[in-house]
Amino acid sequence: MKKEIKLVPLKKTDFDQVILLLKQLWPNKKINETNVKTTLLKQLKDKKRHLILMIKCYKETIGMITISWRLNLDVEGLLGSIDEFIIDEKYRGMGIGTGVIKKAIEICKKRKTKGVTILSALHRKEAHNFYIKNGVPKTCYAFEKSFN
Repeated sequence: MKKEIKLVPLKKTDFDQVILLLKQLWPNKKINETNVKTTLLKQLKDKKRHLILMIKCYKETIGMITISWRLNLDVEGLLGSIDEFIIDEKYRGMGIGTGVIKKAIEICKKRKTKGVTILSALHRKEAHNFYIKNGVPKTCYAFEKSFN
């Protein structure tokens, strides 16, 4: 039986599910739920620069993907960025992620982007292999300094 997978825009009622998914994405990070929800609200208001999609299997939330856009000199135009992408651990290895990443790339192409970049934490080795397998090669390192 084929699973019915849908990508639906984030709603405020999804915020608690997002927190649970982020805890899987960043297992060693202490997540400030208030700050995450505030950030989600800001992203929801800025539809030109941010898109958050919940991944649903029938009515159950099984993942999420966030896409943002910015002008970039390297690609000489608009660059799409997949910032967070998580499939619930129970649903990995079923081909769901492959379909979602292809859809996210299609969305970026429709927005006339010149390319897409994907951010992935160093510890997520399986995710890195997944992206390469799906035609997104590793091209750089990202460096980040938090001010928290």
